[in-house]
Amino acid sequence: MPTLISKLSLKQTLAEATAIAEKYHRSKAVSTRMTEFQGMFSKTVIIKLEDESEWVVQLRDNEIDTTKVALARSKLGDVVPFVHRASPLKAHFAFIAPFVHGKVWCKKDKELSGAERVSIATQLGGMLARCAINEDSSAMIDSYVIPRLRYILDHSFVDGTHPQLRARIEDLANQAPSTHVLPLAVIHEDVNSMNIILDDESNGIAALIDWEAASLLPLGSNAWCIRFLATVNRNRIDYETDDTLPMTRGFWTGLVDSLPLHLKGRKDVLEALLSAMQIGLVMFIFWPGYDVIDNADMEQSLKRLNWFEDTLRPMVQ
Repeated sequence: MPTLISKLSLKQTLAEATAIAEKYHRSKAVSTRMTEFQGMFSKTVIIKLEDESEWVVQLRDNEIDTTKVALARSKLGDVVPFVHRASPLKAHFAFIAPFVHGKVWCKKDKELSGAERVSIATQLGGMLARCAINEDSSAMIDSYVIPRLRYILDHSFVDGTHPQLRARIEDLANQAPSTHVLPLAVIHEDVNSMNIILDDESNGIAALIDWEAASLLPLGSNAWCIRFLATVNRNRIDYETDDTLPMTRGFWTGLVDSLPLHLKGRKDVLEALLSAMQIGLVMFIFWPGYDVIDNADMEQSLKRLNWFEDTLRPMVQ
């Protein structure tokens, strides 16, 4: 009978992960350690084997769609580590991937110069653009994105709560058909500084990890991530820094320059990208099951949407 992650002891977790790595690679483990950051419904262990290879084993309560990881890897190459399903003895699910050497951005940020942050943001924008696939997004927009926005409007604004934010989301729902010009893309739903591993020497992006929540949505639906990467959040409030605008410009440049050839140089595409970024942010904020947020979060969400318009609209013109 499978066991929930929360019920596994440290000893059981390490033993389970070790057995998986040894069986997968047919080499004995010489060391094991838990990663610094652990998920709510997963436990992640790094295993070093006798042959000097290092592996990440993740025990989970829920499954990873490895086909989407493979699709992202087909677009971005080794920057997306492959993920294979393994057979656990105690956990519900287990997955194994190669360990990527480097340091997560949030742990390395203090060592970076402003120019290096801009370079990373530019590289990331290009990566997100290259996740486009040659498929029309119209059906996804009409059957999922617009109904999702309408659901948020109907269920998240009771008793006239925050009319300004409601009006902005209504606007975005009306703009959504214009994003038909964008292709579908493999969308990493949680691009944050804990999921970006930087190379120890170059400080470039070595890996973008944690694709388990990936989905197929219009290109740019996750590009709102730059707001969070380019600002500092304290007590649920975003604060801009001297690097915020240069990083945002670099990100936008990387995104636009890496668009599929037939989309380059088109103002309607750039406007659609800006809409998709904001729509994606709204769907992330009002994640299914978390449709009601407090007034402070609503106010902050409106400020973020307005920031996209104020900051990026001039770059679209």
